[in-house]
Amino acid sequence: MPTNMRVPLFASPVLLVLSVLFFPHPSTAAVFQLALTPSSRVIAGRVTVRVAFANHGDEAMQNLRPSIWFDGAWHEGPLVAESLGPGESGNYPLDLGPTPALPGAYTAVAAMRYSDRNGHPFTTLQTIPVYTAEPPESAPLTATLAPPAPRWPVRSARGQTAKLTLRRRGTLTLILESKSADPLQAACTLILPEELAGIQTDPMSLEIPPQGAAHHAFQIQNAWAVPGSNYRVFAIVDYVLDGQHASLIVPGNIELATRRQLSERTVQRLWLIPGTLGLLYLALQFFWKKRDVKSFVVTP
Repeated sequence: MPTNMRVPLFASPVLLVLSVLFFPHPSTAAVFQLALTPSSRVIAGRVTVRVAFANHGDEAMQNLRPSIWFDGAWHEGPLVAESLGPGESGNYPLDLGPTPALPGAYTAVAAMRYSDRNGHPFTTLQTIPVYTAEPPESAPLTATLAPPAPRWPVRSARGQTAKLTLRRRGTLTLILESKSADPLQAACTLILPEELAGIQTDPMSLEIPPQGAAHHAFQIQNAWAVPGSNYRVFAIVDYVLDGQHASLIVPGNIELATRRQLSERTVQRLWLIPGTLGLLYLALQFFWKKRDVKSFVVTP
């Protein structure tokens, strides 16, 4: 479906439902699964990464172009493959420049952008630990990145991160818990694929009290992601511990509502129209009936 398609305001609601259910979409018949296996090296004061990629899906991917997020900035890579068929693989190196001034543990994020045969874009993300010094044996911070708790309990597989089912907009809440006896100042960055947009794109600074917790709600909206797609996203939490840089990777899952889910919600909203009109009709009938009764009252 073209991303610039507009449905007229006077279109029938039934047509809207049918278009969601049966209109052909460029990715409905294909399964895209791009595996990224990254590694990092620090040599002579410079950081380099190498990312191996493989197509585990059932359709060729077009125009693969990588980029790396590191130390608060994106580093764009060249076109690494014009086409990558099922079962095919490759790898690419990328120089990220000199090591940051503060030694310690950092996190880079590899993003691979590609498209299907119709030109519809997709993105796969994967994290890359980068060490410029020996990391501490234990970290005082733990974190989760999940949607707000549902109104009714939902049973999920043990150890699985709760998914955010995204229609147009949604929220992922980052919760940080500290075991440290001192307060910690953390910079929190949410890394999203290009198909999804964050309302808050700048790093968010959070202060975690001693042996306490802090949280931040990231607002997310669907830019042009395909219904039914699944995305692995990451919150990167950077802080300083005992004079060294520390980094915490917090994964999250976003699932785009399927076309059937979107149509079901549209139908539910359509049922509100006759219900609202019925209540309005009953209210008017009651009002006029009460008015007619008053008109027959004779005052002495």
